Formats: sequence, C-alpha cells, structure tokens
Amino acid sequence: MVAGSPEQLREDAKALYERSDLPESFAFLERLSTVNQRLFARDLWPVLASAYLEPTDPNLREFVEFIEGWAATADLDADKEASAEMRRPATYQPFRVA
Repeated sequence: MVAGSPEQLREDAKALYERSDLPESFAFLERLSTVNQRLFARDLWPVLASAYLEPTDPNLREFVEFIEGWAATADLDADKEASAEMRRPATYQPFRVA
C-alpha cells in the first residue's frame, strides 16, 4: 500500500509535472527500470486527469490502485532475483490434446 491519502497522492502526482524533486509518495519511481519509468510517465496523465475529482468520487480509487500497482512494479524492478526471473525466456510445454 502506498503511504498517503488519495488526495495527497493526487496532489503529489500533479507536483511531478511542476517541480524537479520527487514527492515522498513517489519515491518508488527511482526503483523502476528505465523502461518502466517511461511507461509510468506515459500512463500517469490519463489516469490523473480522470481522478482529479472530489475525494468521494469512485475514479479516485482507480487512481490509487494505479499508483499502488506501479509501486509494486518498482519493488519487482528493485529485486534483482525477481527482475532476472521476469527477463528469463519462457519455456512452454507442447499442448497435447487427449
């Protein structure tokens, strides 16, 4: 779970576009791989735009879930063992019909 209220997350997300330092609730961005940092930036604006509503609006929950999902991705990117496993080529068994 990401620290901070939905309202604070929303304000911190807006601050990403207005200042050069990272708000505390977005410190996980430093743990994202370069590719995932770009994907996060690409995906943030539409989610933020739809969630810039009143605190009781259901779209705000979607925004919080978006941030929590990217924070979990950052944890995986920072974990060398998990990151290596995700980059390992998949091996599939042939599908057999009985």
